[in-house]
Amino acid sequence: MDVQIIMTIVFCVVCIIMVITIISMSGSRGMSKMMSRTIKMEKNILRDNEKDLKDISTRSAKIEEEAIKIKAKAVKDGLNDSESSVYCKHCGALIDGDSTFCKKCGKEQ
Repeated sequence: MDVQIIMTIVFCVVCIIMVITIISMSGSRGMSKMMSRTIKMEKNILRDNEKDLKDISTRSAKIEEEAIKIKAKAVKDGLNDSESSVYCKHCGALIDGDSTFCKKCGKEQ
């Protein structure tokens, strides 16, 4: 999310610079100079922010990695709290704690 904010700010700054330059220059020669200046400014902005963008990307990747580990553990654990699930007395299947009958073998608990 931080990357999106920085990229939006960079984009807005570049657009403002382009609008100001277009207003101040006219003709095809002026447009050529404007495009050249704009390209140089965009390169400078990206170069100046490259380290920050890499840091943000790395932090975001680590956060996502941690979230994936947590979700994988939850799936592995069956997404059930130990208090809300019990094992069937007859077949050993994991069932809801308030179930009267086992969903696997059908026997009463």
